Amino acid sequence: MARRGQKSYAPLLAEATGGPARAELIKLIRHRLHEPLGPTLLVLQLLLREETLSPQGVALIRMLRRSIKEEVRAIQELLAIIETFIQEPVQPNGRTQQ
Repeated sequence: MARRGQKSYAPLLAEATGGPARAELIKLIRHRLHEPLGPTLLVLQLLLREETLSPQGVALIRMLRRSIKEEVRAIQELLAIIETFIQEPVQPNGRTQQ
């Protein structure tokens, strides 16, 4: 269920048989997956500038940044797979043509 102000994927999935609907679905998925990561990385970068941060705190923040960057790469790979899947023609039985 979509929260207030957020689009639901369901109508787009139902309409994703044509080019514009597919493009909108991919755009929505990309945005929703990347949305929280940018601000999170920014906050971590700002925290690293704190002079009162302990060496252990710095190490933990750097670990979080690495993990988030790995997640971004995984999301990019997933989006590439989704784009390929959505762009494949679908037969009436629901299977993709090969």
